[in-house]
Amino acid sequence: MAMFFISHSSKDATIVRNLMDLLQNQFNLSRSDFFLTSDEELTYGGDWVEQIRKGMEECKIILPFITPNYLQSQFCLCELGATWVNKQAIIPVVVPPLDYRALAETPYRTNLQTITLSNIEDLNKLAQAIVDRGLNSPNMVRFGTRAKELYEDKLLSFIKATEELKPLTDADFDTLKTELATYKEAYLEMEVELEDFRKQNEQLRKMKDAEEVKEMDYAEMSEWDTFMEKVESVKTKLNSLPALVVSIIYNARRPGYDGFTSNEDRSELNAHESDGYIKWETGWEPDYEHPIISKADDALDQLAAFIGDIGPAIEERFEAEYDSVRMNLIYRPFWEKVLEQRIQIST
Repeated sequence: MAMFFISHSSKDATIVRNLMDLLQNQFNLSRSDFFLTSDEELTYGGDWVEQIRKGMEECKIILPFITPNYLQSQFCLCELGATWVNKQAIIPVVVPPLDYRALAETPYRTNLQTITLSNIEDLNKLAQAIVDRGLNSPNMVRFGTRAKELYEDKLLSFIKATEELKPLTDADFDTLKTELATYKEAYLEMEVELEDFRKQNEQLRKMKDAEEVKEMDYAEMSEWDTFMEKVESVKTKLNSLPALVVSIIYNARRPGYDGFTSNEDRSELNAHESDGYIKWETGWEPDYEHPIISKADDALDQLAAFIGDIGPAIEERFEAEYDSVRMNLIYRPFWEKVLEQRIQIST
């Protein structure tokens, strides 16, 4: 069951995935915790309306991502109306140049949880609204840093581009319909070829020894190579940091983290604070303004996002390579056996 249902226009899919990546990384979730209709979520040939209805009923949080594209889509407006079946889960998100008045003619006009993403603080409000719906709280200092990057690097340019949008002419619409028909025909041809390939591949597998098949899979597993490249990138960055600072970074990624504390001599912690690696809040926190900390955290976010999207073949190989280790950055054995770091748990 997905935790999040994000209702949005397919034209806004890129910025929605950027938002999903932020929530996935900072709330320690996986890709399967999100239902996005624009991201190949709907089963080919299935009952789309039923899948959407079920997704809305079962999720903990519904985020209608309200933009001009959303309001111009009849299907999105139908989704918006359907969200009322699980109204306690709804957090409408309005994106400038729209504001709260965009929902004036809907039941959400009096919804106090409606959030307009006008500034960085609004993303923090969204995080708090999600926590209020029952999810574990992320590290808010770290969330604020990543929210600032999303807002400045992605959301502002999206808002600017949206403000400059011009309506389609009839000629534009006819051209798009023609292109769509061409793409649909090509897609159907590709599906026939792919089905033939699947049948041939299945026959080949039946003829081969099971161990040979596994070796062949591993040899062709470019996704594994990508995974290991990301692991090596993280290791390189973490190895340039003091071991205790790495432990603080690890602890900061655990759910419910309130700051690192230790019974050891504070002189080492004070030294790392003087070097700008950490700072004291309710406990010791990584200082994400430090360039090495920021680069290491970016690499960890990329690795976490990649892990959230891997397929069963990679999971199977990981289990074979790293016995008794769970593939998730919130677990200490992953850091110690895969990333090769010595980790101290906060007291």
